[in-house]
Amino acid sequence: MADKTVYTVEEIKQKLATSQPWIERAIIRLFERQTTDEQESETTTHKNAMGFSSFDAEILSSFAKQLMSRPDRHLTPKQAALAAKKLPKYAKHLWTISQGQVSRAS
Repeated sequence: MADKTVYTVEEIKQKLATSQPWIERAIIRLFERQTTDEQESETTTHKNAMGFSSFDAEILSSFAKQLMSRPDRHLTPKQAALAAKKLPKYAKHLWTISQGQVSRAS
């Protein structure tokens, strides 16, 4: 059985600032925590501490939909740079997700 690496919040912040695969996975994981109506409208309407903030919902939801449209899709360098600036603030939330402590919103 493979050993699962456990990252600290600070390590996650570093990965989100520098690693495109981490950026892309984080966007998808956070998008999955948005409610269905938030995913469809690319907004944040529920104050449930799940998914994106209202400031980031539109752009990061559009990135998530792009990434999820085909398995071989990736962000452009410009999109990845923008996401790298936005995502570190979600490091604690992503750490919680990685610990299995957060499920998908309904």
